[in-house]
Amino acid sequence: MSKLFKLKKWLTVAESATYLSLAFSETVTESDIYRLVLDRHLTLSANLVNHAYARTGRSVGIEDADFYMSDDLDLASINETVDRIRKERGEDPLIRPAAPHKIISSVAIGENQYFKRDVKNDFTTVGGIWDLVMVGNNKLNIEHMFQVLTGGPEITLTCLDGIFLSQPNGEVCELQVSVDENEYQTGSNAALREIHEQIGYGSLTGKNAKKALADHKEQRVEYLSYVKSKPKKDNYDPAHLMPQDAIYVLKMSSLNALTGKVGSSSVTDTTQRNYELAIGLLTKALADKAGANCGTQENPNISGLSELLQQYLPADDVGSLSNKALSISTLRKRLKIGCDSLKNS
Repeated sequence: MSKLFKLKKWLTVAESATYLSLAFSETVTESDIYRLVLDRHLTLSANLVNHAYARTGRSVGIEDADFYMSDDLDLASINETVDRIRKERGEDPLIRPAAPHKIISSVAIGENQYFKRDVKNDFTTVGGIWDLVMVGNNKLNIEHMFQVLTGGPEITLTCLDGIFLSQPNGEVCELQVSVDENEYQTGSNAALREIHEQIGYGSLTGKNAKKALADHKEQRVEYLSYVKSKPKKDNYDPAHLMPQDAIYVLKMSSLNALTGKVGSSSVTDTTQRNYELAIGLLTKALADKAGANCGTQENPNISGLSELLQQYLPADDVGSLSNKALSISTLRKRLKIGCDSLKNS
């Protein structure tokens, strides 16, 4: 185990697998890490190395979530949140009220938790370490990575909710991606890449290929003109994938909380046990060679060995044991622990 682990605030997924393998004294793989994340035993974070655009806000309860009033009974009938609240109030959910309904417009990001945008400064850049909110596309993307690593089925589910990240203080952001990266947006760079891919695959050839490229060139001019006429934030949509230059990481606090939760030995405990086993082996070897007063390899005489070893402890200027030396009682205790550890191993 590298001593640097003790100095780090977070580890990559690969490093986390190594760390937990040593902590649990059994093999932990990267797929195990993702499974533990999906099962809510670990909190996965992302290091936004080069920053990213995002809409910012906070995590709030339902009473503070954004809403609008609607007379649309069909819309209200499929709103599970409204139905649940009415049931809690003792109202019959099968009887649709005639008055306008409160319809929650904030995105649900957890049990009774909603994303409430900061209306004054909701579009900005964010960077550094953020925790993943395990809903929507975050959950699907991590499930996909787990299935790929374990040879499982392809994830075909889709989700309209974006990529939500959070900070311990309740701050939440929804990552954004430029419309220029939307292959369905005519005139976008993504649409041009799609055309080139089709040409490369051979599904778009000859005159059709030339026409597609010429059409895109014209559409590009219209697209850029349209983008310039709008505020920058209106040219971004919710992202469905983490930025390619972001790195998944796990905070040491999350990893250590898991080792404590399952009651396994920490890395430090494992190292201590190795020391005890080594002392036990040395005690047996010394007893086998040191004479009758020290017992035998099978049955070491702890008192005799302690008296023998005390002769080699550092002394002060007048020949007395240094106050930095081990006492004979401490020697006995350490030797006994080592022998007991060896017996129980």
